[in-house]
Amino acid sequence: MAITNEEPIELTADPLTTDFCHTSLQATHEEFTNKITAAPLGAIMLAQQTEPTGSDNNKLWLKLDSSDTPIGFFYHNGTTWVETSVPFTAPTGSYTRANVTIDANGRVTAASSAPNNNALKSIRWATHDSGTNFGAASSSDGAQTLTTATVALSASTTYLIDWSVNLLEQADAKNNNNGMAGALQFSTDDTTYTDIYSANQFQYKGGDSGHAYHRNHELTAVHGFTTNSTGGDYYFRFNTNSSSIWLAHDMSVKVIENVSDFNGSTYTQS
Repeated sequence: MAITNEEPIELTADPLTTDFCHTSLQATHEEFTNKITAAPLGAIMLAQQTEPTGSDNNKLWLKLDSSDTPIGFFYHNGTTWVETSVPFTAPTGSYTRANVTIDANGRVTAASSAPNNNALKSIRWATHDSGTNFGAASSSDGAQTLTTATVALSASTTYLIDWSVNLLEQADAKNNNNGMAGALQFSTDDTTYTDIYSANQFQYKGGDSGHAYHRNHELTAVHGFTTNSTGGDYYFRFNTNSSSIWLAHDMSVKVIENVSDFNGSTYTQS
């Protein structure tokens, strides 16, 4: 419903001065003017506690509380009274981690989204036995490779990759040096994998025949990873490069974006 800007004015002619006599046009004009009163028949804005009704629905309503303190401006949209920001228009839109500016009247005068620095983009987890337990439950409870689910990464962007891998070592042979020459790897198709960095563990077992070592280890690594100009979906894989001596049981990979301070190695995808 449109808000009216006009209201009729009622003019009332009061009695002229007793024994008034015309002496000049100016004097008569002033006498007539002085004897006319004007009064509005209504108001274009109402300031009250209760909702206006009927013919007052085309007026601007300044709603008051029980102490006659202004609450806000309202207008009638044809169905109900709706609060409005008249005469002020606040910023509109949707903001992420919003920064807002509020004036002395408690009104939002500006708003903007703030960057999410040092935020986890994703956490990917992989396990040998479909998550039935954490850590190896036996000397053969593991696999040569563990691969994460896919994660979408932006093009030409550097991320921080945080690895944590639970390893199982098996050493049975006497005086046998079977160190692990593993690798942190990535792929864009889950078929062809490229080494990011090597992941090594040494092993040397001494003693008589029949003395076996079966141990768990936790290997962690943090490095930068810069995507190429294509970006897209990525898989991350840990490969022990050993099918029996070294096995991986479970692994977590954290992908962190917008890291402003990192002092370490960064792999750049070709």
